[in-house]
Amino acid sequence: MFREFSAVPRSDKLDTISLGYNQLTALSNFENAPKLTVLDLHSNKLEDLPESILNMQGLKTLTVSNNELRDVNPRIALLEELVRLNIEGNPLKAIKPAMRSANAVQLKKYLKMRLGEDEVEVEEAKQSAARGMPNMTNKGGAYDQWDMLIREFKQGTALDLRNKDLQEVSPKLL
Repeated sequence: MFREFSAVPRSDKLDTISLGYNQLTALSNFENAPKLTVLDLHSNKLEDLPESILNMQGLKTLTVSNNELRDVNPRIALLEELVRLNIEGNPLKAIKPAMRSANAVQLKKYLKMRLGEDEVEVEEAKQSAARGMPNMTNKGGAYDQWDMLIREFKQGTALDLRNKDLQEVSPKLL
């Protein structure tokens, strides 16, 4: 039996959608909720995830455990804000069993390895430009040391200034 959920309301304020235990086999219209940060689709009958999920740049949590997924599009690893990803309980053929229960950082790193290097670089450059950050994937250009440190800090990692032989703090930091 085919059960599709397509009733995503058009809203710039909708933050969370939880659709667990609905026997859903298909999903659509997630582009109606561009500010979605939590999408819980656990315990359904999904065999594929909609492509529109790959455009949810603000998505932080995606739970697709206990479905019928045989693979996860590796481009999901390009969602920079995604920090919680649960794929356990699916008959995944293309993902090593040890990775199925890994945390989001490890799983995204694994999925990125399945992508071409050029695709990762293009997407990271787009994301950097959208946030007004320097493009760190340019192999030919020289980078300001502070740009790299600030980029790491904005991504939520610690601002580590140890052993940098710094003479002063850049005004960029402030």
